Amino acid sequence: MFENTTVQSTVSPKSGSASKFTYWILAVFGFLLPFFFIPSASYPLQLGKGMFMTIAIVLAIISFIVSTIKDGKVVVPKNLFFLSVFLIPVVFLFSAIFNGSSSAQFLGYPFELGTVVFMFFSVVLMYLVSRSFETKEKIFYSFIGFFASFIIVALFQLLRIMFGTDFLSFGVFTNSVGNLIGNWNDVGIFFAIATILSVVTLEMLQLNRLLKVVAYAVFVLSLFFLALVNFSTLWIVLAVFSVVFFIYIISFDKFAPSQEFANDLKIDGSEGAGKVYTRKISYNALVVLVISVIFIIAGTTIGQSLSDTFNVLSLEVRPSWSSTFTVVGEVLKSNPTLGSGPNTFQNMWVLHKPLEINQTIFWNSDFSYGIGLVPTLFATTGVLGILVWLFFFGMFIWLGVKTIFYSLSDLFSRYVVTTTFLISLFLWAMSIFYVPSVVIVALTFFFTGLFAASLEREGMLKTKTFSLSDHPKLSFVSVLLLMFILIGSVTLGYMVFQRSASLVYFQKSLNSYQKDQNVDTAGALMAKAVNLGGYDVYYRVMSQIDLARVNQLLAKPGITPESIRDPFQKEVGTAIANAKKSTEISPENYQNWISLAQVYAALVPQPFAIPGAYENALTTFNKAVEVAPMNPTTQLLLARLEVAHNDVKKAREYAAKAVELKSNYAEAHFLLAQIEATEGNVAKAISSLETTLLLSPENPGLFFQLGLLKYNQKDFEGAVQAFAQAVVKVPDYANARYFLGLSLYNIDRVQEALAQFEEVAKTNPDNQELMTIITNLKSGKAPLATIPPPGNKPETRDKLPLEQRN
Repeated sequence: MFENTTVQSTVSPKSGSASKFTYWILAVFGFLLPFFFIPSASYPLQLGKGMFMTIAIVLAIISFIVSTIKDGKVVVPKNLFFLSVFLIPVVFLFSAIFNGSSSAQFLGYPFELGTVVFMFFSVVLMYLVSRSFETKEKIFYSFIGFFASFIIVALFQLLRIMFGTDFLSFGVFTNSVGNLIGNWNDVGIFFAIATILSVVTLEMLQLNRLLKVVAYAVFVLSLFFLALVNFSTLWIVLAVFSVVFFIYIISFDKFAPSQEFANDLKIDGSEGAGKVYTRKISYNALVVLVISVIFIIAGTTIGQSLSDTFNVLSLEVRPSWSSTFTVVGEVLKSNPTLGSGPNTFQNMWVLHKPLEINQTIFWNSDFSYGIGLVPTLFATTGVLGILVWLFFFGMFIWLGVKTIFYSLSDLFSRYVVTTTFLISLFLWAMSIFYVPSVVIVALTFFFTGLFAASLEREGMLKTKTFSLSDHPKLSFVSVLLLMFILIGSVTLGYMVFQRSASLVYFQKSLNSYQKDQNVDTAGALMAKAVNLGGYDVYYRVMSQIDLARVNQLLAKPGITPESIRDPFQKEVGTAIANAKKSTEISPENYQNWISLAQVYAALVPQPFAIPGAYENALTTFNKAVEVAPMNPTTQLLLARLEVAHNDVKKAREYAAKAVELKSNYAEAHFLLAQIEATEGNVAKAISSLETTLLLSPENPGLFFQLGLLKYNQKDFEGAVQAFAQAVVKVPDYANARYFLGLSLYNIDRVQEALAQFEEVAKTNPDNQELMTIITNLKSGKAPLATIPPPGNKPETRDKLPLEQRN
């Protein structure tokens, strides 16, 4: 890239505190992380990147500590900025301690962003980068490393766009937006970093012809991918940054490399080094601003066109600002000082989510994060966490603004400081407005470390160096503390790595259970996962595997209750024990209580009814309601429990409660209709529903229930009208279309019935029953003609024919 390059490193007086090995570990880590992955379906992308991050940071810690002990010098930050940084993991630690000290809060699933360990490693990464990249040359080379990573990521994505989803999939990238970074929006953030870096480099450095071509190629390519991702929040943030940088360039008219560094790197050898250049207008920043504004205004139309052209489609769901702060507000009312504890936002979401969420298609989504990472941490770490983050952001922005207007040693130093500050500021802004992946969060702390390193070099961040050889007592204490940190870091790294391995076994177990239907293999693999990790979800799935074994026992031909009583009791006992263990590990997770309650509920009906099963199921379901009061599913499960217990009155009450929580809850309406039909109250129920619909004409769930009741009465004309109204309200209401198709067939409107089933099949392409119905209709048969009992009477089934999506 450079001709006859001879770098004359200008090392700051405080350099030498970190070994060259530490620098190279972190430099290679920063270069490889964006495109590193393990090519195996058993290793999810973020898991592989997190394992790589853990190994790199632990090795860097070991190298740094050994180097520090060998040098006999300890460099201690003496500034408020690093105080604000170090307070972040401290607050996380105290929040975890005072909120139960659960494993989920300290370690969680490996590389969950809100845990104590992840935040500790991230802050350590930032500190080690600030100590290791102590010269402006090293910082500049990290920029080059990022450009190299950018080229690899961009080339990979371009090839997949050109040759299709199966190309370079490695069993990991299985959809049209599969990529090396994380979520599709994370790709946009990554390319936005490249946009900012290329714009600042083009405006603040005088590049030779080759480097200028490379920088413009990065600039154009990054804008292309930004348009393809089309993340509206990202466009808004980029627009603000473009305006800020545009004004900054106008305000300063001397941007060029220092003479010494220009000669060393031959950045502008063709035009002569040391010459002062002027920049009155940043046309590149102006281009970014104009494109950002266009996409902010017309992004939906343009983005749809680009998605169709390049066959990329991505949908990412997250809570709104209002719902996020509803949860934050409720948490601060009950746990104001230290919040609910690290990594507990999901539990707080199911406890405090706004009721109106249940009326959307995301009613059953248990969000682990809010609208953004930082707002999520407000809930989990409380007022102290909010104050620490405000302290950090205040110091960071104050130092950044102060430094870019400060008289630095040379113009190249101004470029380094400005670049690291703007990229870090952009990434922190995105952590407020979005929840990035492991790669983006790691880059956030990495670039913030580079910014701190540039400030230390300019004397803007003070440090104090202690010579251990001059103070024997201090030497003993310091070395002891460093060894404690080293052992603790290695231990944490091992624990994270071990739990990562458990997730691999967990994934393999799920594949055996769900895809291969191999219960024995799934159970053996899950046992290995439990031994390594011991997460609540492992025990929950183990319980489901145990129940699957029970079903296998019951499915054997010629069995009698007496012949399988012993193995039945053994498997049921194991299922209960595993489900109970999940509630002990994480009692705040309502899914654990539901899992345990469903085991008990399976023992209520004859012929394998067990005394006390109903009472245990009822108590456990109510515990789930206590933990997640806004979830209508638990109320429906309680209703089904009462049906099995032959208490129709209570079943009706619970089903009605489910509808109260979610007015368009089709399965609850389905059960209510079945109850009324069973009780012989269909006519009365129809009259009541019709009256209710006069008061609530926009409720598709009520129209669906009315249609079911009329279908049961064989009033197919009336059923068609009711189901059609439900479909008008919600066009993708699959179950309403399903029964509408059956009703149309029964009044000899066969082609219209076929059209309804074909429409449903578009959103349920893997449903075999739909394919059978369509085939039957096309061959002149009744839709359910070849479906054996009891499936040929879908109105009497325990569950709806299709999975509910609305």
